Amino acid sequence: MKTTFREIFKHKPCGQIKGSGEWWDLLTSKLGTENLDTDVSILEILESNGIQDAVWALRTQKYKDYCLFLADVAESVLHIFEREYPEDDRPRKCVEGVRLFHAGKITKYELKQLRTNVHAPVVYYTADPIGTASIACASAAYAARDTDYDFDRVEKWKEIEVLLRKYI
Repeated sequence: MKTTFREIFKHKPCGQIKGSGEWWDLLTSKLGTENLDTDVSILEILESNGIQDAVWALRTQKYKDYCLFLADVAESVLHIFEREYPEDDRPRKCVEGVRLFHAGKITKYELKQLRTNVHAPVVYYTADPIGTASIACASAAYAARDTDYDFDRVEKWKEIEVLLRKYI
């Protein structure tokens, strides 16, 4: 998965202003360029800036290139939600829906409906139907997270890094 500094810049990363000390500075200084047309891979961002910035940078990719990663991340926290709400299968259906959408077995509209049913506050988060699947996974993950504030976020980011490396 590759992008360019220009594409990253379009998505307004933290620290776009030189010298702000944010991740843009870190990335450009470690890779030794500020040329906006320079290619950069998600792996280079991961190794330069860490997992959180690499996940953020996925927004520069085509949805289909990273939707299965999102499904894996959401699925990794579903057990938390399901422990609290064993009768509620809506988040799991969203994750399954992302995989079905990727396989061409459901439409964007059907995926959007799954997303809407899981987490009402994010219904209007995006008008972009391709982005709908991303929101569906995020909704499932947030629903799980909201049930248990005590899980170890550092360990979870390590798990997410392992998942991301499968796809890049």
